[in-house]
Amino acid sequence: MYARPLSRLGVAALALAAFSVSCARPPPVVMRREASGEVVAGRFVSPYAYEHFLRGELARARGDHAGAVEAYRRARTGSGDDVLLLARLARSYDALGRVAEADAALAEARALGPERADVQLAVGLLAERRGDL
Repeated sequence: MYARPLSRLGVAALALAAFSVSCARPPPVVMRREASGEVVAGRFVSPYAYEHFLRGELARARGDHAGAVEAYRRARTGSGDDVLLLARLARSYDALGRVAEADAALAEARALGPERADVQLAVGLLAERRGDL
C-alpha cells in the first residue's frame, strides 16, 4: 500500500505548527537568591532590563516621568510580565496624563498579580490622582 502525499493544505498546516512551536516563549529561568538572609526563588532578570528599571526609578525620583516611561519600556523588553515594572510604568504614564496607557499597564499588572501590594498601591494612587476616593 502506498502513502498518499500531503495536500498543499496539509503541508501548510504542518509548516504553521512547526513555526508556532519554534516561536513559543521558553519558560522563565528560575534563580535562587539570598535576600535578607533568606533564600528565595525568582525569575532571572537580564542586566539590560535591570539597568533600565533602575534608570526608570532614578528618573521617576527626579520627577522626569517621560524619562521614566522610556526607561521602564526598555526594561520591559527583557521581561514583559514583571508586575512591579508594570505598576511603576502605569504610575508614570498617569503622571504624564496618558490615561489610556496607564490603564492598560495597570490592567496588565492586575491580571498578573492582583493581590500584590505594588499593584494595589498603584490602583489607589491612580484613583486618588483622578479624584476617585
